[in-house]
Amino acid sequence: MTSLRVRLHPVPRLLAGFLMYPWPETVGIWERLRELLADSSDELTVQTGVLSGPEGAPMLLVSPCWSGDPAVGEQHIDDVRELGNPVVSQVAAMTHGEMLRLWDAHVVTENHYALGTRSVAEFTPGVIAALVHAGAHRTAPHRCRLC
Repeated sequence: MTSLRVRLHPVPRLLAGFLMYPWPETVGIWERLRELLADSSDELTVQTGVLSGPEGAPMLLVSPCWSGDPAVGEQHIDDVRELGNPVVSQVAAMTHGEMLRLWDAHVVTENHYALGTRSVAEFTPGVIAALVHAGAHRTAPHRCRLC
């Protein structure tokens, strides 16, 4: 490739944040998320991951981001929230910079962190089983995996 043209448009506000679910709900949430994403609008992006709860046990992180009309996005965010019974639900209107800074409260200065990420095309039963196994068998209680 010798050239690339990219057209961007401003997105002044997003609906974004974090939802945390108890580990026993993980399989059902990923299964329902697969169905939800198959029919969703391009304005909805959802990252998921395995994070440690306060006691070091795994929890499922679901991080939705809606980049379209906020009035329409509220229903899409509610659909994501209703995938399970969140123990933490912090989703609000914010700028892209504010969304990126959501992680700041969870990062302690001068500590060392390893963050592993993977992209999956779909949460198939095999992918879900591998993610559940990896989350349940983390080598360190505060290790983070996002997908």
